[in-house]
Amino acid sequence: MKHVGVGAFVALALMGSGCTWQRIDPPPVFHGPQVPVRVGVKMSTNLTSVLYGPGMVKCLSTWQAFESVAYPYRPGDKVDAVLDIRVRGRWVPDTSGNLWRGFLVGLSMFTLSPAMGLSMTGRHDLDVSMKKDAVEVARYSIHQETSVTWGLFASLGKVLDKADDLQVSRLAYALIQRLQGDWPRIRKKLGK
Repeated sequence: MKHVGVGAFVALALMGSGCTWQRIDPPPVFHGPQVPVRVGVKMSTNLTSVLYGPGMVKCLSTWQAFESVAYPYRPGDKVDAVLDIRVRGRWVPDTSGNLWRGFLVGLSMFTLSPAMGLSMTGRHDLDVSMKKDAVEVARYSIHQETSVTWGLFASLGKVLDKADDLQVSRLAYALIQRLQGDWPRIRKKLGK
């Protein structure tokens, strides 16, 4: 009887662990040529910018996407241009069918958990203005949508952290791609 109890516990533990999966893409990594400009970064004070902005700056610095990054920018810093950054948006849970998914997973003794879980989509907008001596050189509006899914028993804190890291790096990656594509025009305006 003792072995049956241990066996049942192990079986339940194994079934429950199937619900801890996460489907979150790895963040992009920039390997392209550097944009040869020293930039200062000024961040908007809205909540999403405060939460996502420093991570974006960290990505740009780690990737060495620019010659140098001064953040937070202070007047007098030796830069060629200043980026004004504002991030807006939020994560939206996919609530359609969550109750039924949870019911079916429980009813199936968790055997359906690898196929059914919870999901959410991050919808964020990045507004960036590049200025030289208070004169606008370039302006970009970038929209990024990212979807993630996870099992019922996955750590929500870890899921949210990974999802935020992914969205931050995708926004930074999209920005540097836009700047690279626009560099011939920007270079003339910056006198480089």
